[in-house]
Amino acid sequence: MNVLHTTVSKIANILLAKNIGACDVDNYNIVSFDIFDTLIIRNNLNKPSDLFDLINDAEFKTKRIEAEKLARAKAAKSEITLDDIYEHLPLYDSGIEIEAECSVCKSNSEMIPLFNYCRHSGKRILIISDMYLSSNVLTRILISAGYDVNGVDICVSSEYKDTKQSGKLYESVLREKHLDPGRMLHIGDNFQSDYIMAKRNGINAFLYKKDLK
Repeated sequence: MNVLHTTVSKIANILLAKNIGACDVDNYNIVSFDIFDTLIIRNNLNKPSDLFDLINDAEFKTKRIEAEKLARAKAAKSEITLDDIYEHLPLYDSGIEIEAECSVCKSNSEMIPLFNYCRHSGKRILIISDMYLSSNVLTRILISAGYDVNGVDICVSSEYKDTKQSGKLYESVLREKHLDPGRMLHIGDNFQSDYIMAKRNGINAFLYKKDLK
């Protein structure tokens, strides 16, 4: 057994000890990952909205949170984009938020060996995220964090207009990519979106929780 496989096996055992059920990635040809709080961690942020404190404007956080509420209320479908949010923030540049987001994102040291193992094993990899950012921005974040996403399908709710939370994003991805859910494993941290809804779509799921100690 090579060093990479040994490292992943040790990490997998740690994860299995603190999560629901069990999984072995070697049993699956297709592996999909959630992004935030799974592959990527926001450094020194307790919650996502803390990002807005990094913008040098005393009123921005309150306005940004309200703008997202307005965008979601207005949306005809189940998901929105960053542009939809900034329609309600005409005096601000969304690029500043993107730069702030990129600045705090780093790889999850528990997950990057597993991701790399899946790549080196020749598995088909997807990244499936409920997020208002575009796949281009998410690609930038992942590459900057050290993930090799060449050939990886990045499927984001803002572009599909469907969410994992509703289960419809899984349906859309399975249909569009012609995937067999029985051969697929999804790994993510949200019980509803990444575990329950994946299972309801016939995808085996592994609920990941990072040890915050």
